[in-house]
Amino acid sequence: MTREEALTKAREIVAAQATNSRGFSDGASFRERVDATERYARFLLGEDAE
Repeated sequence: MTREEALTKAREIVAAQATNSRGFSDGASFRERVDATERYARFLLGEDAE
């Protein structure tokens, strides 16, 4: 998996987890979403998340 693919997939995962069934945000801050996206992408690439 390339870095671009990992970031795309990570964004999809974070967006799905941060959105309730009615399509509204769960209140997670932008910084929390960015951090979660980075952690997922690192995981998908097999890198250690710091």
